[in-house]
Amino acid sequence: MAVTLSCGAIAHAQQPSNDHSVSQPAPKADEQPDAPDFKLKRLDGGEVRLSDYKGKVVLVNFWATYCVPCKTETPWFVELQKKHAADGFQAIGITMDEPDNKRLPKFVADMGVNYPIAFGDYDLADTWNHVQALPVTFLLTRDGKVAKEIRGIESKEKLEAEVVKLLAAK
Repeated sequence: MAVTLSCGAIAHAQQPSNDHSVSQPAPKADEQPDAPDFKLKRLDGGEVRLSDYKGKVVLVNFWATYCVPCKTETPWFVELQKKHAADGFQAIGITMDEPDNKRLPKFVADMGVNYPIAFGDYDLADTWNHVQALPVTFLLTRDGKVAKEIRGIESKEKLEAEVVKLLAAK
């Protein structure tokens, strides 16, 4: 099962100049789609299910060790997890690396990743709004709705502001 996705933002006619991301406009609350549930094998051997995090604001990030922007944003997710876990925040990383990639455990350890890392595949990527390039991040409301989709990378400040806004909405 070779999984290779390109790294970087998907090409669009106009890319934002400041943050190299292509964010989908936030849908109105009554138009937010349900996030597709998953049950995935974790890097540490356990399993992670999205449905186990109902009631939390969840960040789902599709990434890979070969993706340069992923290396930039991973420490941001670590910081968000530390800073907002007590408020009901949970990050989940879905790596598109091969499960036998020797760089993966070292990358996770070197980055101090403090959230679950699970293995994704093409079927899962397709289910999550046709993820075709990395990174792609989804922010989910406490009731499991997709509040925001970020294709590429946006600023740390903008990302945290979105997380704080979702945490404040009870």
